[in-house]
Amino acid sequence: MPFMNWEPRFELGVSTMDAEHKGLVAAMNEVFELDARQAGKATVDAAIQKLAGLTKQHFADEEAHMQKVGFADLRVHQRIHAELLQKFTAHYTAFQAGQGRVDPAFFDFLKFWLRSHITGVDRQYVAPRQPAKV
Repeated sequence: MPFMNWEPRFELGVSTMDAEHKGLVAAMNEVFELDARQAGKATVDAAIQKLAGLTKQHFADEEAHMQKVGFADLRVHQRIHAELLQKFTAHYTAFQAGQGRVDPAFFDFLKFWLRSHITGVDRQYVAPRQPAKV
């Protein structure tokens, strides 16, 4: 069973961001599944590092998109991204110091982060959609 399923409510209508968000969900699911199967620490570590790389690249791409569309709260969003990366790093550091299992709090953080960030914060940089003409 996957850790997190992609849901239509996550769609922003910005194809590059939607594709990257889907990639983040897939990477989160990979970490979860490896941990659930009790894969070796090095294997789980590599999956977390992959997720970290995708996250950093996504944040850079998202910030570039926001700058391109003239999003007024870019600086606020950049601070949010920095805070999320700090929390991610703290969880990763705890994993590295441990016995090779991922603390459930890390998965709670990932799920909360992605759901709330996409449906709340990210939705702010998307132009309001016009109602369909009848």
